[in-house]
Amino acid sequence: MKFKKTLAAILVLLMFLQLLPLELNISGSDSTKVNVFAAPSSPVNSAIKVSNTSAVSTPTKIITSMSSSSTPSTKLKSTPMNSPVSSSNVSLNLDKTIAEVGDIITANVSINNILNFAGINVSLKYDPNTLQPIEPSTKAYTDSTVPGIGNILNNTSYTPFSAAANKISEGILNFNRLYYNLSTYKMSGKSENSGIVAVVLFKVLKPNVTQISLEEPNSVSGNISGTYAYNWDGKLINSGFSIIQPKTINPTGPTCIPTQTPVPTPTLFTQLSSTEQAKSSLSLQNMAISLASVTNGKISGYIRPDFDYNTADSSKIFANLKVRITSVGNQTDVKYSTGVGSNGYFEINNINVSNNVDIIISKYDAAGNEISGYLRRCISNFNIDSTNISFGTQNDPMDIWAGDLNKDGVINTVDQIALAQAFNSFEGDTKYNANADFNKDGVINTADLIILAKHYTATTISYPSLPNIMIKSGVTYINNSYTLSGDKSFGESVVNSNAVLNLSSNVVLTFAGNLTVNGSINVNKGTINVNGNLIHDSVGTIDVNAGNINITGNLNQNTGTIDINRGTVRVQKNAGISDTGNFVQNGSSIPGKSSTIRINSGKLLVDGNYTIPDTNNNYSRLIMRNAADYVLVGGSFLNYSHVDSSINNNNTPDGDRLKCFTDGVLEVKGDFIQGGNARSFVSSDNHKVILSGTGLQNVNFNSYQNGESCFNLLEITNTGETNGVVFAGNPVTITSLEKCTKIFSNFKLRKLLKPLKTDIVVNGDFIIDNPESGTNIDIGNKNGTKIDLNSHSVTVNGSIIQKGGLLDINHGNLNVNYDLILDTSKSRIS
Repeated sequence: MKFKKTLAAILVLLMFLQLLPLELNISGSDSTKVNVFAAPSSPVNSAIKVSNTSAVSTPTKIITSMSSSSTPSTKLKSTPMNSPVSSSNVSLNLDKTIAEVGDIITANVSINNILNFAGINVSLKYDPNTLQPIEPSTKAYTDSTVPGIGNILNNTSYTPFSAAANKISEGILNFNRLYYNLSTYKMSGKSENSGIVAVVLFKVLKPNVTQISLEEPNSVSGNISGTYAYNWDGKLINSGFSIIQPKTINPTGPTCIPTQTPVPTPTLFTQLSSTEQAKSSLSLQNMAISLASVTNGKISGYIRPDFDYNTADSSKIFANLKVRITSVGNQTDVKYSTGVGSNGYFEINNINVSNNVDIIISKYDAAGNEISGYLRRCISNFNIDSTNISFGTQNDPMDIWAGDLNKDGVINTVDQIALAQAFNSFEGDTKYNANADFNKDGVINTADLIILAKHYTATTISYPSLPNIMIKSGVTYINNSYTLSGDKSFGESVVNSNAVLNLSSNVVLTFAGNLTVNGSINVNKGTINVNGNLIHDSVGTIDVNAGNINITGNLNQNTGTIDINRGTVRVQKNAGISDTGNFVQNGSSIPGKSSTIRINSGKLLVDGNYTIPDTNNNYSRLIMRNAADYVLVGGSFLNYSHVDSSINNNNTPDGDRLKCFTDGVLEVKGDFIQGGNARSFVSSDNHKVILSGTGLQNVNFNSYQNGESCFNLLEITNTGETNGVVFAGNPVTITSLEKCTKIFSNFKLRKLLKPLKTDIVVNGDFIIDNPESGTNIDIGNKNGTKIDLNSHSVTVNGSIIQKGGLLDINHGNLNVNYDLILDTSKSRIS
């Protein structure tokens, strides 16, 4: 009897030591959205081994939240149901089947008489046009929302775990719930064989005939209508129970055609076919253009698991990790192979191939058999077209994800169960699984669970097709969505197609060479320095976003959008290279192939010329619509755009039918030339142009058609003493001449819509050329036919030639050194 009492006390102590009242809810379908929640009253598991290191988060910390964007699953009060139960089953029960718009239907997922039940996966199908799943707060479900907790699988002593990979737009809820601490659960001897495992609230959107049902998202072994069950030994229960579906909702209501179940993408429990595993293909500009052919090539790089670990355990972490080069689609046809060092570095030399290859990263034993634990990464159909290629750098290594414990190419519930079978075990225990001890700290605990959860539902094709950083023959290629959190320097670089380069606030990124942008960039209050040319050659956007881009070279925008967005773009001359500091906007009429720059309360500072060439029907455009917009052109502004700037053609790329030039200041120190569309430069509202050079500045509106292109507010502040602003070509229309130092040429004026605000000195003829005006010209200035001196002085060191309109002295002074020539049928002076 004494022995029995002692044994019982030991068992109770063991159960106490293994308690881990921690609840984890992991959101599925998007591996970047992982939500982990802990019960606030949970004590720390005494079985967790503490590592004495600052390089890794100690497992004794209970993580209360890894993302603030999701809400913990709510434990709901379960509604009793009357359901026909005669044997082991999984049922979906509704509290009502007659409901009006706005009513809430409670759906309980229940089990009955499933022996030693420890976990379940469920997929529910519904019509999203008729029903909307909501939380108790009435907030609509997202793809990561976990349903409410029922009256079983909620004992925190056994570490309940929930995950969701929903497809709300398609009307699919795909979720699971299980116990992780299986050993403690089994030791209790009290299995939860019956009860409610999940509660879902549906809001009625339409009173249609509709159905909620247990569905099969994809065919996998052991899947019964989308339902898996597991027992406390971690074994799949795939027989011996039935599925009970609920009754139809509103059976006599309006008929609704149910949403067809789409062909699913891999979700929580999908195994990948060999075709899907090879689906990821390289499609990058300047990359896999043709079949590879290289002699004595080299591939090197850095790899890391994307979780924190103690650097003292590096050799264990990287043990058996290998990089293989195989023929495309045949992982057993190994051409080259190498191990990975404890710092993550690998190198393969003397590569001789004449075709594209697959590059496989995984763990292998000495016999070459793949080891479980990591999700295999495959860079598929790769073109080794350079003799020196590097995947990642020491500071930007290529990631590999832990969690695939059964080597099926997906991280899912099967892997959770495998980890649960070894949960709370130490190295040396019989149930310890070394492959599940991801961080190699000698214990399988919550830290390993969180590592697995980080990429829950990920498959082999979830990896980016290339590492974030790849270097080929000295050129750095930036791929994927890559966020820079610290200052960094690269040489000549390319932001590849579909890539998004994000800078964290105040980060400085320097390129010691040309930067070609085939994707998108978000500067985000940081700074990019380009010591070379910046070439924007994609339909993506460069969003300066209150940051700075400094280019010592030229800015060539072939396609896409540059949104300065409260930031500054500076194009500077390179003192050692001629013809630099220029901005050229190329483009065409092909949709998606024009270029647009939006000043958007920012500054564009160009040391040289700003040119929109008159080539290939160039539909590029400059947009200035905010009072803070400022453009300074140190050279000439040459605008041959084919865009009608008065309406920003909506039948052209980036057209929105809004005026392009309505506010801000365009300051030009060189020539101002307009061409292309007759309305390529229609300045209006509060937009101002300043001509502020120190020497000759030609002003020419080439595309003359009824004077559509025009200045709105014009300031001539040129300080040249012997030369300055010269108006050549067609007459110009000005809304208001605000300032004028001197005009060093004939001044051809078509219309001046507002009275003068400055004195004028014209070193040439003053030609008033408005053929639209008739004899009735003194009735106002409706058509700009009246030129009002408004108490200001006009000095003409030549002749006045008036071809139409009214020249109103209006208390001003008109000084003419030569002739005053009037077309008497159309002209008048008063």
